[in-house]
Amino acid sequence: MDSKPTIRLIPAEGEVLAPRDFADRFDYLLAEAEQAFVKSTRGSLGGKAEIPEWLRSPLIAAEPERDNQAIGILTWASGARSALREKQCIQFKGCRLAKGGTDFPFESIPWGEDRIIRTRIPFGVMTAEAVQRELLGHCFCLAHAIPCATTPVCVYAYSGGRPSGRCCLVLRVPDGRRAESFLRMSALSVSELIDSAPSDDARLTGSEARLHGLNSRWYADQKAR
Repeated sequence: MDSKPTIRLIPAEGEVLAPRDFADRFDYLLAEAEQAFVKSTRGSLGGKAEIPEWLRSPLIAAEPERDNQAIGILTWASGARSALREKQCIQFKGCRLAKGGTDFPFESIPWGEDRIIRTRIPFGVMTAEAVQRELLGHCFCLAHAIPCATTPVCVYAYSGGRPSGRCCLVLRVPDGRRAESFLRMSALSVSELIDSAPSDDARLTGSEARLHGLNSRWYADQKAR
């Protein structure tokens, strides 16, 4: 019996954008060189006609008192902000707004700057910039023949309530499996990560995690190029 918990998604206020349209609308969130790259490779992103009919209205995780409106969706126990519709191999990344609209601090240093920029990022949903960078990464992988674990299908741009101005990226996943399931990594507790020195390839070693079925040397060479 499948032990994964079930969450429910309900209709939400907002807009559904094709990846190509989203990339065009929010290109200003990227650096000039990144904008130029996405513009030259935008043909690899899907258009509106490729969005399945059942995904053409925004969905978001239901709160308990509202789940009578919902449709059943499966999610992973460890996927705090995502849901998976296994039958259709569709992942909703950023569809589970944290109760109370909780967010957390985020610090970054823009290229060429010498000071830290402090902002806050919401739990459970994605910013437009985060989605745009996922699309940038997808274009980069396809342009350089690097295997992609997921394919963007559409983006939900929420407009009502607490998730207003936030997004959910809808992805097609191979065999209905999240990318993390391919990691060759033992389950480690927080105390083990802090107290135990890595002893083999199954532990965190400071290098990239190994993926099942992927030639790590080839992958590193491709990224270096």
